[in-house]
Amino acid sequence: MSWQGEPTNAEPKVPKEIAWLDIENLPDNVVPAVRFMLEQLKSGNTYSNPKTKCLF
Repeated sequence: MSWQGEPTNAEPKVPKEIAWLDIENLPDNVVPAVRFMLEQLKSGNTYSNPKTKCLF
C-alpha cells in the first residue's frame, strides 16, 4: 500500500499532529481502533470486528 502527498488536518482543534508514519514503527499514542485496523491490513485482512476479534 502506498500513499503520497501531504496529510491535511481537517480538524485543527482535535489532533496535535498529522503525519505519515511507518506502519512498522507506530507511536504508542495511536488510537487503539486505528492500530487494530492497521494490524489487520498488514495481515491481509480487509474486514475485522475489533469487539469480537472475529476475522472474516
